[in-house]
Amino acid sequence: KIIFLFSAIMIMGLGYMVFILNRSSKVKSNLNRTLKTQNLELTKAKETAEQLSQMKTRFINTVSHELRTPLYAVIGVTGMLMDDDILYKKRKEPLDALRLSSDYLLRLVNDILELGKLEGGKAKTKQLNFRIDQLLREMCSSFKSIALDNNNKLHVNYGKDTELELQGDVFRIQRILMNLVGNALKYTINGNVYIHVQTLKTIEKDGMYLSIAIEDDGIGIPPERQNEIFNEFSQLERNTSTFKGSGLGLSIAKKLVHLLNGTISLTSEPNKGSTFTVQLPIVKAVDEVPLCQKSNLDNPHKEYKVLIVDDNRINRLVTKNILEKNNFETVAAQNGKEAVDLFLEQKFDLILMDLNMPVMDGYTASKTIRSYDNEIPIIALTANDMESIVDKVMDAGLDDIITKPYDNVQFFQTILKNLDKKKSIKGIVDNLIKERGT
Repeated sequence: KIIFLFSAIMIMGLGYMVFILNRSSKVKSNLNRTLKTQNLELTKAKETAEQLSQMKTRFINTVSHELRTPLYAVIGVTGMLMDDDILYKKRKEPLDALRLSSDYLLRLVNDILELGKLEGGKAKTKQLNFRIDQLLREMCSSFKSIALDNNNKLHVNYGKDTELELQGDVFRIQRILMNLVGNALKYTINGNVYIHVQTLKTIEKDGMYLSIAIEDDGIGIPPERQNEIFNEFSQLERNTSTFKGSGLGLSIAKKLVHLLNGTISLTSEPNKGSTFTVQLPIVKAVDEVPLCQKSNLDNPHKEYKVLIVDDNRINRLVTKNILEKNNFETVAAQNGKEAVDLFLEQKFDLILMDLNMPVMDGYTASKTIRSYDNEIPIIALTANDMESIVDKVMDAGLDDIITKPYDNVQFFQTILKNLDKKKSIKGIVDNLIKERGT
């Protein structure tokens, strides 16, 4: 009886174990099927999200390019009208308003493009040489009309022993400055905006920070709003008829500072003003040609012959007018093939090359010209985002990039810099020929 009872208990225990194992197997099998289904759904969702992100990036790039092209015409033609002293005196107010509106629209397009790259994880940093003093001069020049509009004064102060020749992501540093200074000018009326710049050495060997403080005596930011001021589309809801904007500037500035491994902080008091302080790791410039270098030409108004290549008739007109007004001789082509034919027929000192054109694009045209001449400066004059094309541009043999719409100061500095480079190379070759007598 004891053996029978023990056997029965064992059989029942084994049966229960088999039941549990079978149930567990079914549950496990169901879980595996569920996990596989969920993994497939997640994979599909991931692929869909990536496709949507790529579509969004392409859409932003396309829209920004299509907006920049007519903006180039608007800003260029407006500049042509403002250069006419008689007309400008008669129509000063509407022309100033037109220029201010077009500048605002350009900054908005650039902000949307930058936000798309940052959110899509496409933002990459590029280390280039630049001069911080020249960068600030160009920025102050572009903000001149906005400062006058609110009757503000813009000041730049350098700390003692500040390094001016630096190496870093100059495009991103410029964007940070543009957004912070633009924000300060927007919320300041009849006041002052100060840009304090200095370079600070770190404990590490050769370590250095670029410290920039943007100080204003504007309306200030209430303490309860200071934590959210860097959020996207965040704005001070105070007299919105006066203070307009997209609410993207500070958010993009913060994202860019973090992209560059820097820090940004805010101190503010209502009705007394605000100070945004940015610290970015930076290094001294190395022995390469700086990105933004003033020309050393003795006579910047000397006549040079420039080939303008652009499929847009209005853009050709604007570029042609700007150059000819400064004593440059110009010839225009409407596609790459026509540019190559003109290059083979005539002698040019410099070529301004659009990239997206019918018949033959700027990349192919530049490679073809380079097969004949390695010295003539070829500059991309394009509405494309500079960072997205810089490698492709350099691979095609172009020397530099000017993004449309551009500031006239930057435009001529880039042109003269490349003409100066050609002049230096030609001088070296001529000296070698003279010394060797051949």
